[in-house]
Amino acid sequence: PTDLWIVGVNGVGAFPVALAGSDLDMQIVLQNTTSAPRQYDITVALMDQDNDTVAFWQGWPLPDYPTEKWTRDAIVRVPVVVEVPASVPAGSYRLVTSLLEQPGDIIHTEIDLADVTIRTRPVRYERNESGIALPASVQIGTHAKLISYDLFRTHESSELALEWKVRQPLRPQHHIFVHMIDAHGAIVSQPDGPPMSDAGPAPTGSWRTGEYVPTYHKIALPTENDAIH
Repeated sequence: PTDLWIVGVNGVGAFPVALAGSDLDMQIVLQNTTSAPRQYDITVALMDQDNDTVAFWQGWPLPDYPTEKWTRDAIVRVPVVVEVPASVPAGSYRLVTSLLEQPGDIIHTEIDLADVTIRTRPVRYERNESGIALPASVQIGTHAKLISYDLFRTHESSELALEWKVRQPLRPQHHIFVHMIDAHGAIVSQPDGPPMSDAGPAPTGSWRTGEYVPTYHKIALPTENDAIH
């Protein structure tokens, strides 16, 4: 368009290689060149070698600051998150953006943002029988069950291994909270964060229906650790 320009993107360099099931988090940098800009949405697509779209986002994430309110020469960073489905095959893809004029859905020229390589996480559909089975599995919503655990202790830390039976991918991405509690109920250690498996990051958006996902959590031990659980 003649009134709004796509002048850059921030964040794309952080994921030249991305995991299927992860999020591509970026900022599209736009500049207004007129005193009366039109209303736009923005689109971002992840496209394969056949130019088929495998992941897509469309909308306007700044509802209190639509483009028609922008002053002349304003430069705005527009946050966009593209969710890559867990089912996307490993391979080479293009990240493409365009402006969509409203009303009427008039699509303006697509602009290539980056080349992205998608990799996939190893998937296991057999249960690890070496873990300690929970007396009753813990259902997490409709998405997963916690079925077993194991604990490996060293002098300064412990590593907790959890095993999850997946019913469906979990979006938006979730963290796992592990709390070590003393005899008075106070939290003395809490390694909270996104899931990590033995093969590396395992975001909940990458979990596949029917698979067993092991996650590992390193717990720093307090100085006095005789009355904690």
